Amino acid sequence: MKNQQWTKIVAIILSVMVIAYMTYNAFAYTYSPVTTERLTEQTSIEQTFEFKGFVLRDETAIDSASGGTAISLAIDGTRVAKGDCIAISCANNDDAAVYTRLEAAREEYDRLVNLNNQNGVNELSSEKLNDEIQSAYSDILDKIFSNDFSSLSQSVELFNNKSATKQILSEGSIDLSDTITALKEEIESLEAKNVKYTEIEAPASGYYINNLDGYEATLNYAEAEKLTAEQIEKAVEAEPSKTASDSGKLVSSYLWYLAGVVDTKYTKSFPVGKNITVNFPDDGLSNIQMKVESAEAAGGKLKVLLSSTLMNEELANMRIETVEIVEQAYDGYKIPSKAIRFDEENNSGVYVLRGKIISFIEVEILYTDEDYVIVSASKSKGKGLTLYDDVITKGRDLYDGKVIN
Repeated sequence: MKNQQWTKIVAIILSVMVIAYMTYNAFAYTYSPVTTERLTEQTSIEQTFEFKGFVLRDETAIDSASGGTAISLAIDGTRVAKGDCIAISCANNDDAAVYTRLEAAREEYDRLVNLNNQNGVNELSSEKLNDEIQSAYSDILDKIFSNDFSSLSQSVELFNNKSATKQILSEGSIDLSDTITALKEEIESLEAKNVKYTEIEAPASGYYINNLDGYEATLNYAEAEKLTAEQIEKAVEAEPSKTASDSGKLVSSYLWYLAGVVDTKYTKSFPVGKNITVNFPDDGLSNIQMKVESAEAAGGKLKVLLSSTLMNEELANMRIETVEIVEQAYDGYKIPSKAIRFDEENNSGVYVLRGKIISFIEVEILYTDEDYVIVSASKSKGKGLTLYDDVITKGRDLYDGKVIN
């Protein structure tokens, strides 16, 4: 009886020892005397301030003598020559809808007929098509992320065409006959309506914008450099006036202005004659380079006038804007402030864990916040932080060359 009890006690002790041993090994395997954070990407931080600005262009409304409903044929911000057909005018909205659908159906019909003619092709390179499809897809993403929507539809159409061609190459054919027949019937039906329209020609060369926003006469473009702070502030708060034309407008000069009023404490941010970096957050536009034409202080306010010759669809439609002036931009690695250490010579740096060895890496602090810092990603004498380094954020008795077991 005693032997059985003794055997049970020994078994329990051995079990406890085994469990303790396994727990220790598991802890030893996972335990690290330091806490690290991996650098997975570089970060950009901008120091900015905002103000409300008013855009001035050398613009003239296009008169449409025929009246009716205008349909733009040119993309906003594109250059047109005198006599170019920039829009058509239909008698009413219903006719305009018929015209628009007819043109879209014709384009789709031509596209599908062209694809149908490729059925049975075998000389196309699958690898080349894959590259073209990937390129077209990347182009779509680039246009979306850069807010370039003026030619997005063409990019989408190219992607669809290349994808359909790849399907033809893979399967031998695509049956488009029913769709083509239906489109042909729709086109014939729309053509039978015999919609009448009048072509609207550009009265002069310039940039075309397909609408009037009601602010065309608020400030005088020719007097831009003579505007007062009061005039600019009033314009920014003004309501748009009613417009008599829906045929759009022409912008004659490449040069357009942005006028605004800011606190005089920002005077140094507007070096006259120099280019500065401007963001338009409401429009998703960043890193626009604009020249400082003037920066004049009066009555505790600073009247600023910026200029640019850049033009695209988004810029062409700007008027009263939230403007961000980039005072300073910092590019580097974002790491917690607590990771910053100092060596014996008071050089700032961080400890990194590479393999099992701790190394002290000197860093250049570009920007400091309460919880984090931005440090330079550049190297000095071949040394510096690198992407995917494990930066030590917590640990004791750290020194250069220490081995972690």
